[in-house]
This record gives sequence, structure tokens and C-alpha cells, in this order.
Amino acid sequence: MKPKHLRLIALGVTLLALSGVAFLGLFYSQDSLLYYTKPSQLSQPDPQRWYRVGGQVTAWQTQGQDHTFTLSDETDHVVVHYHGLVPDLFQVGQGAIVDGTFDAQGALVAKRVLAKHDENYQPPEAP
Repeated sequence: MKPKHLRLIALGVTLLALSGVAFLGLFYSQDSLLYYTKPSQLSQPDPQRWYRVGGQVTAWQTQGQDHTFTLSDETDHVVVHYHGLVPDLFQVGQGAIVDGTFDAQGALVAKRVLAKHDENYQPPEAP
């Protein structure tokens, strides 16, 4: 083979390998993207599916490490049950994102709770 043909074959193989790597990188990163659904987008939640739901905390009751709170958006709300420690910024009136599954009563049983804050967050100053 001529050197010109070898260069063209090498270029084709390199482009094919790069496009394969780009495809695999985009395909497998879909699950790690941080999208969430709003309560108004949950018409018939599937109990077998994992959900990430975001909204504003409108009500919050706590007993030890058992928390029951409501996430709301403009039109709808979802009741969330969570066992564990909530973040320091978690409070009524703040945004939150929860991960979990729905139970038979239609409440979201959260495995993780994240508190949202704006870009102007300042940590509290030490006394």
C-alpha cells in the first residue's frame, strides 16, 4: 500500500474511535445528569421507579430523625417521608430536591434530601 492510503485508513480509524468514545460518554452520562421533576408533572407515579422531585418546602413536621414534609410547585404538591438528618439549609420556604420511590399511599419515601440555595449563599459567621 502507498503511504497516502495508510494515512487515510489511520485517519478513518481514528475518527471512528473518537466518535465511539463520544457516543459512549454521552450515552452513559444520562443517568448522572441532575434533572428533577416537579410535583405537577407526577400524574400517576410508578412505585417501582426511582424519582427525583424538586419543589418548595411548604410544611414540615419532625419527630427525631423521622421527617414528613410537603414539596410544592405552582399547582400541585407531594408528601415526602424521610428518615435521617436533613441539611442545615432545609427549612419551610426553601427549595429542596429529594430522591426516592412512591409508596402505596402516594407519598414519596425519600432516600436523600438536598437543600437548594441561591448563588449568594453566605455561611453563618462563627461567634
